[in-house]
Amino acid sequence: MGVLLNYQRIIDTFDIFLKPLPRLIMLSSLSRQHARVLRRMSNQIFASAKNRSTKAAFFEDAVQTELKALTGLSYDKIFRLQKRGDEIPPPTYQFVTGDELGDLMVEARQKANRKLQMPPVLDQREEIDVVLDQDGAIKGYDASPIIFTDITFGVHDRDRIIVVREPDGTLREASWEQRDRVNQIYFPTEERKLDVVPAMFEPEELKHILGPDRYDYILNRNCVQFEPDHPIYIRTTEAVYEDVNAHGHYDVLHSTRHYGPMVFYLAYNKKCDDLIVHYLRKKDLDDAASLVRVFGLVHEDAEVAGNVLPDISALDLIRLYTNSDSLKSSKVHLTLEAALEAMEKDEEAVKGAKESQGAGRVDE
Repeated sequence: MGVLLNYQRIIDTFDIFLKPLPRLIMLSSLSRQHARVLRRMSNQIFASAKNRSTKAAFFEDAVQTELKALTGLSYDKIFRLQKRGDEIPPPTYQFVTGDELGDLMVEARQKANRKLQMPPVLDQREEIDVVLDQDGAIKGYDASPIIFTDITFGVHDRDRIIVVREPDGTLREASWEQRDRVNQIYFPTEERKLDVVPAMFEPEELKHILGPDRYDYILNRNCVQFEPDHPIYIRTTEAVYEDVNAHGHYDVLHSTRHYGPMVFYLAYNKKCDDLIVHYLRKKDLDDAASLVRVFGLVHEDAEVAGNVLPDISALDLIRLYTNSDSLKSSKVHLTLEAALEAMEKDEEAVKGAKESQGAGRVDE
């Protein structure tokens, strides 16, 4: 039974006095340099980058910069018409000046960036088991738990106070399942189902619908149905990323909001070799080097981590990664050499074409 009351009124009505919790000391005065030193010390102690928080690594400014650069900006793909059953408005045409066209281009870029806002990558939520009070005097007052919800507008759902009074008199913080349900009842998310988890998110069902024409839909639907730290959300995104990586369908998610999180997942789990090969086959050394930088920023114990410097060339960075940190070094090395050879031939062809054009002009 849900009771919609202001939190202060709960205290006044039921005389619930919450015991003071230990105060958390926030080390906000630590500089970024000090925090980085502490992270390096921690990595040396545990000898593994996997002990590092996924959330902390994903939200680093340098990591975000690289992921946004790798995502790309294809206006045709970002603003493509989507089949949602809505009526498609007719196009409009208008004459504009050069300055007005510049303003419209800036506006279009801002809209594109909003559409490419990456879903956050978080660690899986831990179960909530916090008892606030135990009052045996009201034991048996009701046969069902009573949920008290703060309905203040402007409060984020994750920060909203939701507590439960159990029939035995225990007052505790609501579990994640209860929080999700109460938030959806009073502050509903459009298209999110409340009572039943859609069958498409069951592992066996998901296997049947995974494919390049469904990746974007599955990930978008996943964002609507679950919070980013929900176990099913994390399981679904990982299943899609693994399928994309297994079949090399990286371009399907390129220039979508899910490309950055996928790149981060592959780098964080040391599965980015095939994506690097994908870039090298396209003769895109800059993006391959950018991915290597993400790998170095995430894995501070890696050999390449200490060489993510502005003055190092893309080729040198890729070679360093191939020789020290790659799990498929032979494959990456062969692809890199083939790409360099193809790029050299392209340069010779362009040079030859320019020389022939110059000779033709002289003859004229």
